[in-house]
Amino acid sequence: MVTPQRPYYKKAKIEFEFFPGQSASQKKKNVEALHAAFLKRYPTMKVLEISTKSDQEVGIALSPFNLTLRLPFLQKAFSIENIYQASKVYEHGGPFYDLLGASALEAKRDPRKQKVGKVVHFNLENKQYPANPDTAFYTWLYFRAIKEHPLLAQKLLEFNAFTDIECAEEPKGGNQALACCIYVSMAQAGVLKNIHSFSDLVDAMYYSPILKVEDQKQTKVEDTSLSLVLPKTEKKKAFAIGEWIVHPTIGKGEVVKKDSKSYTIYFKVSGPKVLSKEFVEKTCRPLP
Repeated sequence: MVTPQRPYYKKAKIEFEFFPGQSASQKKKNVEALHAAFLKRYPTMKVLEISTKSDQEVGIALSPFNLTLRLPFLQKAFSIENIYQASKVYEHGGPFYDLLGASALEAKRDPRKQKVGKVVHFNLENKQYPANPDTAFYTWLYFRAIKEHPLLAQKLLEFNAFTDIECAEEPKGGNQALACCIYVSMAQAGVLKNIHSFSDLVDAMYYSPILKVEDQKQTKVEDTSLSLVLPKTEKKKAFAIGEWIVHPTIGKGEVVKKDSKSYTIYFKVSGPKVLSKEFVEKTCRPLP
């Protein structure tokens, strides 16, 4: 659901009568049942299914199988699904740019991704995008695509709740309902006009309200059993975006942004934090 507060979406757990089966007709029944149950709880909301199973044309048009984004370096538009799948870089393979020439369904079901490990980052137009936060890159693709379709954008703003009948309970990775909800929330909050880049989007969603963590001076620890306390190293180590590091007290995290004075680290346990460049390079170490 739309909300003016970060991260610009609010989830609602809805119980509804589920109709088993993979046919389009069964999925449409589930959309209808889900929306009926949702509106029973939130009767004033305007809800839209974002998929090919939507009962409204705007929802079908905004499906990742139908919504297109023009890639300037290829001078051609592709579906969001194709671009998202083709941009994935895995532990042992990718990106598979040939998926841009496949159907959206073929791109989604490409069997190669079952054998190449987890996604480590995305690569599009010679730019690298971090895999965490895991919904950020997909949401950025949606923002770019919606901007190219002003009539769809105008109709999208008429709704304030969104569903994707295929999505799991917790939004992860590519989720079109989540992306559309964030777009509308930011528009209503007056933030949308400030989103011009991937970094702008991530900052607005996650990092702007975070208090900067000052340099953490380590005290001498006599108990050597505290394995999280790392030895001080004189030589500084610079980290790249997308690289995983180990913080002496917080644990594992991925570098998602850096500048001349700070690093933004997305930690598995505590989420995103902004740390000073000097502290990170002196006390954190690369993940083995």
